[in-house]
Amino acid sequence: RDTPELREIGFPVFSYGAWPYGPQRLNPRDESALSYARFGDFEVQASDVVFADDDGCLFVRSENVEELLATARTIRGRERQQAEAIKAGRALRAQLDFARYLEKRTADPSHTFRDHLRNIDGAIEE
Repeated sequence: RDTPELREIGFPVFSYGAWPYGPQRLNPRDESALSYARFGDFEVQASDVVFADDDGCLFVRSENVEELLATARTIRGRERQQAEAIKAGRALRAQLDFARYLEKRTADPSHTFRDHLRNIDGAIEE
């Protein structure tokens, strides 16, 4: 996620890159062709809102946009704090107390990194 910013702060990430798919066939257009589209296993309606950047795209029902934007602002704020701390020299491992996670994981193999992030209030998606 956030590829341009990760490059800017020098965070070491590997990716195979984007893999765009073009049209696979040319069938006659259905009457409803411009009212919805298939995107993988999903059906996207003309009323849906699209957010896209270097890392991908997100289709959102228009009635959910405000909730999504509020969540995105919260996530962005936390990510900004982490990025600023990295720029200031504080490693992400230190910010997320990774050593403590490894200790707990050794003692309890069912303890996940997501559990750890919840415990330290470090989860950004929730």
